[in-house]
Amino acid sequence: EVKLDMRTFGLQLSVHIGNAVAHITQNERGEAILQYDIPEPTLVCMHAIEITVNGAAERRAQKQVNDEKKRVELYKMKIVPEKAPSAIDQIDANSSTLNAKCLINGHLFILRNGKTYSISGQEVR
Repeated sequence: EVKLDMRTFGLQLSVHIGNAVAHITQNERGEAILQYDIPEPTLVCMHAIEITVNGAAERRAQKQVNDEKKRVELYKMKIVPEKAPSAIDQIDANSSTLNAKCLINGHLFILRNGKTYSISGQEVR
C-alpha cells in the first residue's frame, strides 16, 4: 500500500507504480490509499496533472500545469510492504547452531553457541 496524506486544488495527482497508473482527486485534506502488487523493486513516479474533457467522446487529454492556484499538496507519504521486515528473528529452538538476537520480557539478548549474553556481552545464566 501507498498511503498519501494529501489535498488537490484543481488538479489530480497522477501516481505511476510499475505499469499501474492512478489519478487521485481529493478536495479536502485526508488519506488516499493505493493498493499495488509488484514482483520486484519498482520506481514510483508522482506528478500533478490537469484533466480536460474534449468533445462528446469524453476523451481525456493530460498536460502538466504550472499554476499557483492549481496545485497538489502532499503532506505525508507512507509505503507499507505486504510483509514488513521484522527487527527480531524467529528462533528455531531445535537448532544446534543457534546464533540470534531475541527479546525476552522486553530485554534484548544474544544467543550464541548455546549460551545467552546481554547486549553488553556478559553471559546470562
